[in-house]
Amino acid sequence: MSTAYHKYAIYRLRAFSRLVSAFGKKEIPVLHFTDLDRENTVLSPSLRLRRTFEAFQHEFPSGPDLQKAQARIKEQHGIICKAEEHTQKALKTWHSLFGRYAREPLQPRVVCSVVEDMALALPELAQGEPVWSPFDDSPEEESDNGLGTKARAEVQLTDIAARIQTKHAVCTEAGELDNTLQREQMAALHRALAVEEGFRQKPFDWNYEGLKPLLLHEVLTRRRGMSLSLCLLSTCIAKRLGIILTPVPVSLTGYGNDTSILGVPDIPIWLLRHDGYMAKAEPISSSLDRAFWDPVSGSIMDSRQCLDTYPGFPGVAMTGRQIVLRVATELLRTAIVAHQRRGDSDAVAHCFNQLLALDLTDAAWDPVLASAAGHL
Repeated sequence: MSTAYHKYAIYRLRAFSRLVSAFGKKEIPVLHFTDLDRENTVLSPSLRLRRTFEAFQHEFPSGPDLQKAQARIKEQHGIICKAEEHTQKALKTWHSLFGRYAREPLQPRVVCSVVEDMALALPELAQGEPVWSPFDDSPEEESDNGLGTKARAEVQLTDIAARIQTKHAVCTEAGELDNTLQREQMAALHRALAVEEGFRQKPFDWNYEGLKPLLLHEVLTRRRGMSLSLCLLSTCIAKRLGIILTPVPVSLTGYGNDTSILGVPDIPIWLLRHDGYMAKAEPISSSLDRAFWDPVSGSIMDSRQCLDTYPGFPGVAMTGRQIVLRVATELLRTAIVAHQRRGDSDAVAHCFNQLLALDLTDAAWDPVLASAAGHL
């Protein structure tokens, strides 16, 4: 590599780094800032950028393409900074949440913890009203029993896990993991949660129930949820039993760069991927065929059966950051659908701005940027 090219490459990296730093200074939680953001082992935007650049610097834009990319990101930063005050506070909650794991390698046990934190924080993030951050120092509003929403949910999750541990010894085994043991553990968890505890997906109407089918603390109280929230519930309980169950979508069609938020179906299907044990520092071998569990139907499949049932199934190869991004944006997309059905435009805008902040490549940005250009 010539000295001149090396200097220009460093200039390009610094230009992008300054843009990324601008989001960090405003506590804007960007999980995906460009299609060139290919580093999937950490959540830290600055570290991802540097590692991506080192691996793919020849593919970074240059000349007019570089200027266009920078201009787009700058404009996105300005738009997000104009969000309402309570939305800005929600963004800071996301930023604090991800900041706890920013530089940790995104091994399955870390992803499991991030997913639980997102599920517990959602009640304060998805409502179109001033929010309390579970990661700030101010006290949470208490319920009649002296516990806030987040703390009460954690107690319920721990109690359920304790009951399962007593009745289903296989759920606490952490020996040599094979497909048979994965299936046995998932089958026992389904019996415990669906039959003994009574957790189900039942028909619901967003107009009447609002976000209740999505919110973890409501699912714990009502024993009713939807595919995603039942997966999140199972992830949290399995974590307390020492098992890593990672939620994965059955399809990426109609999401992200493929369509706008209005194209999201009401109840997309999610499965749980067995990713080993919390106590083991290293993830399970990639050569081991994973088992996948549908907590709604109870079906347990291997990767081949998933591909046969859901053509193009992405869940086998999805990385930790891809899963964190997909869970976060799916929670917000589903909340937007619920708020749209109820005609709550303020809550829609509140969640929509969070969605835009998390993924700067989302197709929902196109009309937003076009509208901003039209007002210049």
